[in-house]
Amino acid sequence: MTDGWHAERPTTLILVRHGQSDGNARHIFQGQLDMPLTDLGRKQAEALAEHLMSRQISVMYTSDLSRAMETARIVGKKLGLEPIVDSRLREIDLGGWSGLTRDQVIARYPEEWEAWGRGMDIGHAGGESFERFWARVRGFIEDVLERHPGETILAVAHGGVSRILASKLLGLGLREMFTRLAPSLNTGITEARFCEGRAELVAWMDGTHLEKPRLPGTTTTWYRG
Repeated sequence: MTDGWHAERPTTLILVRHGQSDGNARHIFQGQLDMPLTDLGRKQAEALAEHLMSRQISVMYTSDLSRAMETARIVGKKLGLEPIVDSRLREIDLGGWSGLTRDQVIARYPEEWEAWGRGMDIGHAGGESFERFWARVRGFIEDVLERHPGETILAVAHGGVSRILASKLLGLGLREMFTRLAPSLNTGITEARFCEGRAELVAWMDGTHLEKPRLPGTTTTWYRG
């Protein structure tokens, strides 16, 4: 994981998950379904924006899904940054799982659910495999690191994007990606630092900005996007 990740001084990627969406509130698997933020999600985005005011961020990117774009607009307005849309930051495509609850997925796709639980890269009922997912996320990361060497980059995306980057940096397998990394937070901050071909995970789903005042309902499983 070194190609295109070189810089004489550190390049920092701040990767944040979107605020709570309607799909998160309804506890469904979203994947690439285009779901808006809830009122709570907007409050979370505002808290995130205040928290990031102290960082020297030079550029901001966002997924093209509504829940990420709305989060990015709220943050960008506060930071004076115009979000750059990049579809490679989309959540993993969950195919036939999209729009279903956990119980519905188990009932309709029992073999896939069991295989996924064993750490197999199943492709999600006609959706995207983790191998393909990582290829597009990695392509985005390599591009922005080459465009912005030595800078601090903000990207507003999804729980899956943060999780697959963190798992690759930590050398975790697919099953470990689910069992060893804690659940995602809406607007949780994952931070990575890159320098001279090395990559370091600095933070995983930091939710400090959600603590004072405490915003309820911030913890949801990452996989719901």
